[in-house]
Amino acid sequence: MFGRKPQLPIDALLGVAEEEMVEGMVGDWVQEQQEFLRFAYASAQRQLTAATMRQVPTSLKGIAPVLPYGAIVYRRNHFQGRNKIQDIWDSTPYEVVKCLDGGGRVYTIRQVDGLGPTRNLHRSELRVVPGQVIYPVASRREHSNHRNVTEPAGAVCVREAHIHTGRVGGFLNQQCGVADILTLPPNQFSPHGLQTLHFLGAAVLQLFQEMEAKLRVIIEDRIEKLVLLSGIPHTVEELQAVVKETFGISYDFSLQYLDSEFEDYFTLNKCDQIKHKDTIKSRLRQMQSHLETGTFSGYYGLQQSIKYKMVNYHTKLQGFGVPEVICNAVKHKRFADQKSAKNIKKPRKAEVNYLPPYPAGEDKESQEHERIELLTEVKKRDNDKLIKEKMAKTFAHRRHEIINQTPSIEDIKARWPALFKASHLQDEFHRITTVHLESKFMSKLDEYTPKLLVLFHSKGGALGWRLQVILLKAPRHPCINMTREVVIRCLMVYLGESTDQLLKEYEDADGECVTGPCSTKDENLQNQDTNIRAYCRLWCCGRRCESSD
Repeated sequence: MFGRKPQLPIDALLGVAEEEMVEGMVGDWVQEQQEFLRFAYASAQRQLTAATMRQVPTSLKGIAPVLPYGAIVYRRNHFQGRNKIQDIWDSTPYEVVKCLDGGGRVYTIRQVDGLGPTRNLHRSELRVVPGQVIYPVASRREHSNHRNVTEPAGAVCVREAHIHTGRVGGFLNQQCGVADILTLPPNQFSPHGLQTLHFLGAAVLQLFQEMEAKLRVIIEDRIEKLVLLSGIPHTVEELQAVVKETFGISYDFSLQYLDSEFEDYFTLNKCDQIKHKDTIKSRLRQMQSHLETGTFSGYYGLQQSIKYKMVNYHTKLQGFGVPEVICNAVKHKRFADQKSAKNIKKPRKAEVNYLPPYPAGEDKESQEHERIELLTEVKKRDNDKLIKEKMAKTFAHRRHEIINQTPSIEDIKARWPALFKASHLQDEFHRITTVHLESKFMSKLDEYTPKLLVLFHSKGGALGWRLQVILLKAPRHPCINMTREVVIRCLMVYLGESTDQLLKEYEDADGECVTGPCSTKDENLQNQDTNIRAYCRLWCCGRRCESSD
């Protein structure tokens, strides 16, 4: 306890000598304990540092420095079969266009001479050419075109700075490139190395200033300025991509440049045709003609392709059991009509629900049971609401029966008597065409009333005399209902239909003329407006109902 061994009774029995006490200062003992603690902390710190270094992610190990733009590299060969004596690296030099991921793993390269497409390769597929000289973009392009031009001063500075880079690496006792030098801290440079770094920074700045290009871009009715920090791209496709991304153009376009000699716009085929502060114009590409060559119409192949696609689509619908397709199958036709092109059933104009399928959970037997119940409900009074519901429920069964079996009017009236009432007839018309019959008819009648009146007044002879008799009964300023009645009566006479079968006139005791229906089974009309609406319903049920579409 407290740095001393305790004295126990057993020590006295065994004759163990007491520990000699060493005299000393308390400060010495505290200092000794501090040394022990420092040693323990230093040992723990070394072990933690070593463990941290062992835990470096695998993705960060073995990553070479990022290759700069324009670095010359070789590409790895991939042979198939025997390749023991083949070269590992291709002898064709490539240049680095850009680093795709920013971490030095994937690069876009292309051939130095500009031939061939660009390639995206991993860093392990590339090998830097030893002792290479980095040329700027403009100088390298002009060098590949074998032109004798003066190299920019920035290029010379970069080459000289690249040579000095080796000296800086010597001061650092390691091999490094331009990209490595720019990322090193200043305390790792010798005085000569700092001077070289300053020289390199000035050279790069001068190079960027000389490489920067500005173009005036005309896009439809606006004029924009395009600043290219790395100079004019090598290809027209790259320039189009820059213009599209910079100004947010979504459509395909072609580029034209303003020629200084002719002062007119020409198609831009190569980027060498433009220079700093030139004008280019973006023009929308016209749709190319898709007419086929070798055919008499120019679209015969497309027509046949669409034909076979529709046949395949028809077969799939038939496999799914779509009623509008099954009704025209040969095995579903009558014996006399069992021909593929005879008695084709197809919807007419505005028939949206031509032949709908049965509702979910319903079939022909259940719908037939609903039809029998409907016959009983029709005989009851004040039962229109329930009849409307059952008529809507049995709509699919009724359409299958009328289209597939084509019964006569007497059979339809016997099996579906509610269908011949005005209100239910309008509901049926709305279910088939999704159009309200009476409102649609009245709106079209009001629309064509001026032209119809002009037509009726222009007729002569016996027909004109009968029309004038009806027209003279109208007052000078008739209401809308009276105008409709006159136009409908004249229209029936003009079409050669008999008005006595639908309308009759009666005289009451006061001598006023009251118009009523010709059939006693119809509802009693209370006023002239109701009489006109009822007649419109009856008239639309006849042979002229198709005109209301």
